[in-house]
Formats: sequence, structure tokens, C-alpha cells
Amino acid sequence: MGGFSTIGGGAGGLSMALIAFDDTELSTTSTSYTSLKNFRFIKDSTGGMGWNKLYVYAEAYQATSGQTTYLGIYIDGTLKAEITWTETSYTLKSTVIDISTASNGIRNFDARMKVTGGTGYLRLLEVYASI
Repeated sequence: MGGFSTIGGGAGGLSMALIAFDDTELSTTSTSYTSLKNFRFIKDSTGGMGWNKLYVYAEAYQATSGQTTYLGIYIDGTLKAEITWTETSYTLKSTVIDISTASNGIRNFDARMKVTGGTGYLRLLEVYASI
């Protein structure tokens, strides 16, 4: 209970909670990181939300062949992971971020995008947390 769902089923399933979801299409032509999607979440090891990992899924693409789109995932203002796309159509990619050493309290999640040239597009962003 407690807002968790079992992903993967059976004894090998992971107890995870969906903590953010956004399916709004956004784009950038900036060559430096620009904030596109952000939210806050609670980490509370005494209240059942002592998250150790964030599972980030993002769907993006680069409109110009030969260029690269970067999605930087920032936690509390610090770059924790980066996903890259050279694909010219929407492609789903993921990363896992260790937040086990983050202190209890309200944490800030910021998905920032930049490109080497052309236009980068971001649509789906889902973030799951696990203990």
C-alpha cells in the first residue's frame, strides 16, 4: 500500500512509486542547458518515502541530422545524469539516479535540455522512485 505499485510482478517485482509524469511537448535550440520540466518531491526515510533511486524515462529526439540533444537531470541544482539523442524521431530512453545519500526533506528535480545545433524536442517524462 502506501502509494506503491509492484512493477514486474511476482517475487522479482520492484516496489516503485510514480512521482512525476509530464507528456507536454517542449523544444529548445539552446546550446546551454535550459530548464524544461521541473518538480519537487519529498524524501522522508521515517515516513515511508526514503527513496534510494529515481528511474527516469524520457522520450525525445533531435530534428537535425548530425546534431545531438542532451537531457540533463539535476537534483537540487546538481547534474546527476545525462541522456543523449541523435535520433530524428521520438525515442524512449532511461537512466537511474542514486539518491540514497540525499537528506530528508523537499528535493528539487529539474530536467534541462541543450543541443549541439538544430532543435531538440522532449515529450514524455516519467519519474519513478524506489526504496
